[in-house]
Amino acid sequence: MWLTLRLTDKSGLKAGGSSGSVSRLPQVTRGTGRAATRWRRSPCPRESCSPLHDEVYRNTVDFVAKLQDEDLDRVVDTRFVPPVTLGVRLGSVIADDLQHAGQAAYVRGIVLRR
Repeated sequence: MWLTLRLTDKSGLKAGGSSGSVSRLPQVTRGTGRAATRWRRSPCPRESCSPLHDEVYRNTVDFVAKLQDEDLDRVVDTRFVPPVTLGVRLGSVIADDLQHAGQAAYVRGIVLRR
């Protein structure tokens, strides 16, 4: 999405590799493995993150709406034993999203108590 919406241009991020794939971006560019000091200077200003969120949301809804039962058994990652199926990966994504929602609610509660 970053590359499709040309948000790398707006944020100053550079895509690695010749394919322009987000997976070829360095780990810290993808948003994982960042130290707290790095998060304070996030490369995603509001005007960049809002369209990114909207596009990811639309693509996610479209993807999930088209899923069939048999799609959930398709192997999507062979780096693990056993290989990870789409159903297991979606479960992991949902669990991760719920943790982030809980973290956001926790921070909101702290801010509102000030």
